[in-house]
Amino acid sequence: MPRNLSTGAYSLPPGQPVTSGTSIDPTVYNSLVSDIGNEITNSLDARGETPMSGALNLGSNKAINVANGAATTDAAAFGQLAGAGMPAGIMAVWPSLVALPTGWLRATSGATASRSGNPNLFSLLGTLYGNGDGSTTFGLPNPGLDDGTNHLYGIIKAG
Repeated sequence: MPRNLSTGAYSLPPGQPVTSGTSIDPTVYNSLVSDIGNEITNSLDARGETPMSGALNLGSNKAINVANGAATTDAAAFGQLAGAGMPAGIMAVWPSLVALPTGWLRATSGATASRSGNPNLFSLLGTLYGNGDGSTTFGLPNPGLDDGTNHLYGIIKAG
């Protein structure tokens, strides 16, 4: 393929003598024009004005400078997800060797939380996952990830 995928640079295929004033001979240029047409078709507009027609594989790269999403089809910035954008009670998987994000509780076997300290979550869950101490705490759901071997556990948004 004539496009260098790591740099995005396009190189003419071998045997395409493109110089100013050259007569266009279909037997010479049909493959060149076809190749350029394919590359344009398979490229995204650098201004982002052309919608994508397939999945964007980022490999091991990350998307940077993502603005906060506004519509349900927009990407969301990490800060938006970690902040008020997520409702109380939503759960996620979290690596056990990484500190909890602000506003989240570890949801493992036998975990409880303060009723007064987490009123939104308590109003949502009540004592569905355990009565806690019966007056000041309540039980949290256990997604079953805290088996000590996978270094993952469930976390739940407090509110």
